[in-house]
Amino acid sequence: QSFAAAIVKRMETELDSGNIRFLTEALEGLRAKLAPKDLQLVVAVIMKRIEAESDSSNLSSLGKALGSLSPKLEPIDVQPFATAIVKRMETESHSSDLARLGEALASLSAKLEPKDVQPFATAIVKRMETESKWNNLSRFAEALARLSAKLEVKDVQRFAAVVVKLM
Repeated sequence: QSFAAAIVKRMETELDSGNIRFLTEALEGLRAKLAPKDLQLVVAVIMKRIEAESDSSNLSSLGKALGSLSPKLEPIDVQPFATAIVKRMETESHSSDLARLGEALASLSAKLEPKDVQPFATAIVKRMETESKWNNLSRFAEALARLSAKLEVKDVQRFAAVVVKLM
């Protein structure tokens, strides 16, 4: 069993936020040496944890780890992870968690094609239209800003108009 596989196995069940941070930092340190099969396993476990995680410290560590691994991923591999993050953003109510999710999405967006980013931006704007908390609106706006480099000008203008209207 590889060192990365052992870390991932521990990560699957670890609850302590300090230990999760240490485990994700260890994975970040190993990223250059990860074999493709280990990389897929690591990312799958991180995404599984992100989808269900309720602790914002853990979410932060997991999102950071995913971001650090994203340069090693192929664009086709990134799409489902970005979709899962946006899906989580659609129901998340804590602004700090939204910030972490937005950071994770931004780290993945470099690997996405502009046509793939547009539906994510649309989903974020749709969620903004039903949000009443100022902190959350701010986090969604930050996430949109991070995606804007991959969007067409007409989409940026349309989304900006919605953001201005809401704020």
